[in-house]
Amino acid sequence: MINFEVLKQISKNLEHTSYEDILRLLEELEISYIMTFNIPKGTLISRIRPSERKPYCKESQISYNPNPENYGRANKPNEPIFYGSIQGPGMLNSLDTNVWEWLNILNSKPLNKIDFPLSFTSGFWEIQSDLPTIPIIYNNVSKEKTKLFDSLLENYEKHSGVTELSSKIIEFLANEYSKVDINSPNDYKLTAAFSELIRTRIGKKYHQFFIRA
Repeated sequence: MINFEVLKQISKNLEHTSYEDILRLLEELEISYIMTFNIPKGTLISRIRPSERKPYCKESQISYNPNPENYGRANKPNEPIFYGSIQGPGMLNSLDTNVWEWLNILNSKPLNKIDFPLSFTSGFWEIQSDLPTIPIIYNNVSKEKTKLFDSLLENYEKHSGVTELSSKIIEFLANEYSKVDINSPNDYKLTAAFSELIRTRIGKKYHQFFIRA
């Protein structure tokens, strides 16, 4: 419980806390249960990227960054991660999620900081085999806006291994993943560290995880 309170405090300003210390605090959290599910073969994953008035024409321009220099939502520096969106229940296609995320990002910025008109380029990738996945679906804002993943959330809450503290920790982490008010790459340290923890220590076969944005 003490480590969780420390994490909540340092999350307000991550610049002055080392990545290693954040990772250690996360390792010591008492998370009693992490839900898993498979994204089925054939699912389309989409990406959308602002293309600065001129559409991109190469896959490499809209695919993952092979050499990230800074922390990202789920990666540390020099750790390539493919970020994309899947089609949720009731959506026409996976671009719905991309558009929703970009609307949230744009909505958080002053109009004088946005370079209008905006142009976007999108792409689709098809999953070739089932992907074992860890979902993080507790974001407060999106719970109020959509019921798309309520069944997953209900299954998690009904599991006998879930404790009240574990639920609070997962909710806190989901809100960290979903925040749009990012002022520095350091703001991603906490989620990057938890992503590493999932991929390398909690369950090595779960190389992907799903975030409800």
